[in-house]
Amino acid sequence: MLAIPRRRFGLRALARRRWAPTAITGLWAAWWSYFLIASASSPSHEGLGAGVWIFNVAAPMVVFWFAFIATIRWRQAAAGLLLVVAAFVFIGYPMQTGPSFGFWTTAFVMATLGLPPLAAGLLLLRRRHRPAA
Repeated sequence: MLAIPRRRFGLRALARRRWAPTAITGLWAAWWSYFLIASASSPSHEGLGAGVWIFNVAAPMVVFWFAFIATIRWRQAAAGLLLVVAAFVFIGYPMQTGPSFGFWTTAFVMATLGLPPLAAGLLLLRRRHRPAA
């Protein structure tokens, strides 16, 4: 008799894995921390003051790494935090940049900056609201 294997991929399978939201958030925080440090150390940012550096580099990195630590320690609170961060990105980024960037640049940055916390937050919510078996 031919046995059909259980589905190993997909949203349900990913939601069953406890490490998935943490991995998504960790990779997201690491990538954007690297990008922020690399862009802040470019020659075009040499004349900026400490206040601009703190606002544009340090504050986002604190949020990224706090979200990562929250997914490890406080999973239920992290779901809400990640969804708030994703909403802030999807609403705030287009308002901040305005028409200075093109559509595709804005869409790419919103996808790489906003979708990972949205996905991790939804996975944490899905795991929290699973019915008891």
